[in-house]
Amino acid sequence: GLLAVGILAIRFLTGGDGVAGGASSPEAVVEEMVAAINSQDALAAVSLMAPDELDGFDDLVDDATQYFEDLGLEELTPDESEDSELEIDIEADRIDVSMEGDNAAVVAFELSGSFESAGDGVVGSGDFSFDSDDLEGALPNGNDEVEMIVVRLDGKWFASPMLTAGHYIVENSDLPSGDYDLVGTEREAGADSPEA
Repeated sequence: GLLAVGILAIRFLTGGDGVAGGASSPEAVVEEMVAAINSQDALAAVSLMAPDELDGFDDLVDDATQYFEDLGLEELTPDESEDSELEIDIEADRIDVSMEGDNAAVVAFELSGSFESAGDGVVGSGDFSFDSDDLEGALPNGNDEVEMIVVRLDGKWFASPMLTAGHYIVENSDLPSGDYDLVGTEREAGADSPEA
């Protein structure tokens, strides 16, 4: 159900003119994302993602869904007759924002929480909890803080999965940081040649 709502959200957010969704500040992106996850609100979570990074993702999901059906794996979807509940309670603490130019920021925060599931559905029964100490060494940056790149588009702030992945690659490879001043500026797509 959440996946279906998420796909509809992606289509809604990428199908119109202008920029839908977003948050009022870099900190608010994290706070609203946590609230969306805790309430299992896929529409709210997707609305906080950079819309240009979602463009075309709905086609990928459709293709993947058809591929799984072609393989005969549709039985992996939950049986609506099975009773299953999932409770999520996560918290982001000590949110710290480091601006990178006018339209980008690195938001670092500690994450803790718990997951509880009950019933006979796909998730089964059980519970799991964690705090920042449990995450130390498990995160891509090797410490106990999550780091997320957020960008400002048309005055609203969004999480950028692509820039976040790039940030971790740069940090772990000891490469020079990119030019965040280019975020939000109009640039031509592509290059003039393979060498360029």
